Amino acid sequence: MMTKIESIETERLILEALTLDDADFVKDLFNDPDSLRYIGDKQIYDRASSERYLLDGPMASYENYGFGILKVSVKSTGVPIGCCGLLQREYLAGPDIGFSSLPQFRGQGYLYEAGSAVLEHAKAKSYESIYGIVSPDNIASIKLLKKLGLDYQGPLPSDVEERTTDVYCIKF
Repeated sequence: MMTKIESIETERLILEALTLDDADFVKDLFNDPDSLRYIGDKQIYDRASSERYLLDGPMASYENYGFGILKVSVKSTGVPIGCCGLLQREYLAGPDIGFSSLPQFRGQGYLYEAGSAVLEHAKAKSYESIYGIVSPDNIASIKLLKKLGLDYQGPLPSDVEERTTDVYCIKF
């Protein structure tokens, strides 16, 4: 049985659950050089590997936790521009906000708008805190986390992630 994931609308955007129909978009998004550098290689090389990622990642998260990464699209055109949503990581005390966009849609405030909506939705669902994890050299994401109201907590222990990762958090 599929868990129903609520869509979130903002002034310019719609955030909705990813489906297998989004496989080509997801392949493009996660093979962007910045995504590979800061998020890592998700081994999404073709439609089949993208569908496998969707099934094992976001769609499994929807079923297991009732939340996950959402597709972010421009409301007026329906064009997907990125992803934003919540992830559950076993080493964090609460959900983690994640976001990424295609290069041509950066710098227009879309991820701030999407991230703000995701945090408001989480607050309405009575989450006490939301985390953000980020590479210390990912300046754009650090600025966005801070703008969204998350505060620096410190680095993750080195045995948790393969690379140095900083933790941010907002408490509601």
